[in-house]
Amino acid sequence: MPDSLFTSLLNTIDRHNVGPIASAVGQPEHSVMRCLQTSVTSIFAALANKAGDAGALRRILDLAPSGGDLSWNQMASEASNPNSPVIAQGKRASSTIFGTAESAIANWCSREYGLHSGVTSSLMGMAAPAVLGFLHRRMRTDGMDAAGLGNALRQEGPAIRAALPAELHNVIAPVTTTAPRAAAGPVVAETVHHRRRGMPGWIPGAIAAALALFGLLWIVGHRHPVAPQVTHNVNPMAGTANREAPANPGTVHNAPPAAGEANREVALPQTNLQFQNGTANLLPSSEESIHNLASYLDQHPDVHVAINGYTDNVGNGEANQRLSEARANSVRNELIQDGIDPGRITAHGYGAQNPIADNSTANGRAQNRRVTVVGEH
Repeated sequence: MPDSLFTSLLNTIDRHNVGPIASAVGQPEHSVMRCLQTSVTSIFAALANKAGDAGALRRILDLAPSGGDLSWNQMASEASNPNSPVIAQGKRASSTIFGTAESAIANWCSREYGLHSGVTSSLMGMAAPAVLGFLHRRMRTDGMDAAGLGNALRQEGPAIRAALPAELHNVIAPVTTTAPRAAAGPVVAETVHHRRRGMPGWIPGAIAAALALFGLLWIVGHRHPVAPQVTHNVNPMAGTANREAPANPGTVHNAPPAAGEANREVALPQTNLQFQNGTANLLPSSEESIHNLASYLDQHPDVHVAINGYTDNVGNGEANQRLSEARANSVRNELIQDGIDPGRITAHGYGAQNPIADNSTANGRAQNRRVTVVGEH
């Protein structure tokens, strides 16, 4: 079976290819890599939203530069040219693909990765022709037309959207599946039950509620205690929820897993992953742990991992929920960038749910701010 379109292109965004582009634009390699990854993922997500419209896909594909399939090394050469026609055409293609969402995506990338807006615009202008040229080549190789491409994008849609940063899900409209309507049938008249006189309508409900309460109390009083489950190989990561006085980001809390995480028997490598305070940005010191975990997963293709983010209960609940989701997705995206199949990685954020320590103490809150990595066959 041919490799996934999305994964095949995303895997080419590695340090070898990104280094020359980062040098050309004068920005940190890590920030450029993340911006390109997000741009490519966003383009695929936008195209997946149009998977059912072959005509729209065809019009977008026609926006590809005439040079054909462009490599990232060629893009590095274009990046050094302030008047590059390829990047200019790529920016026009990006505007067509995203429509009104383009500025929101660019602003998010600039803010998240610490890039100047002009650099972000250029990187998105590189991503668009790279994606379109790559799709042209795959369509020729696989003998696909626009309708066939739409079918492929529809199948890959869940993996594409899973790789998209959580904050951009509401910017790039998700693909919705509408269930077919059932055939209209005859209208059946409902039987009308007349209430008997002499008994107020609330009494039957009160009796039912009392019986339900009695049953619940009996179950609680007679059930056998359940032995607590132990989750193996959970790798807590340092991090903080949004606050003015963040904890030390260099502290790794070796806390037990949260209640409800299933027992796993896969021994994962220990990790030391750290985030910038109040953000989902992994610190450079985390790269070795990411690579070690990715190497393990590469050597054990039957292992899947679930990445779960948590915060303490300080601050806004919605903000904590978003932060926990973003951190889990940040770890997931790093593993994908290292070549791990997106289908093997799930990421979830639980905010302040499932605390493992007392949130009324600083030490307890520090333990509750964590990301767990759980492996399973």
